[in-house]
Amino acid sequence: MAAIVHATGRSLDWIFFGEAPARDRVTLPDEEVPKTIQQDVLERSIAIVEQWLKDNNRIMAPDKKAHVVAMIYEFAMEDESAGETSIDSRRVGQFLRLVG
Repeated sequence: MAAIVHATGRSLDWIFFGEAPARDRVTLPDEEVPKTIQQDVLERSIAIVEQWLKDNNRIMAPDKKAHVVAMIYEFAMEDESAGETSIDSRRVGQFLRLVG
C-alpha cells in the first residue's frame, strides 16, 4: 500500500474511493519502495479484475481499473511475503465489491 501511495502521490482514500482530494506526496525510505514488478503476479492481478468485471457485468474506467489492479497486486505481494502461494480471493472479492 505504501508503495502505491508513494508512486501516485495520492491518499489511500483517493486510491480506494476516488473521491478524496490528492494529498501531499508521501516520502518513504528507499528500502520500502519496490525495485521491480513481478510480471506473473501483475498478470494474475489483472486477470482477477477482468474476470470480476465480466462476472458482475461491470465496466470500470481505465484510471480506476489501474488503481484497483495496483491494489490487488499489493495484496498479492503481501500474501506472497507471508508465505502464501495464491492471492486471497475472499479479501480481493471484498475489495472489488467496495470499489466496483
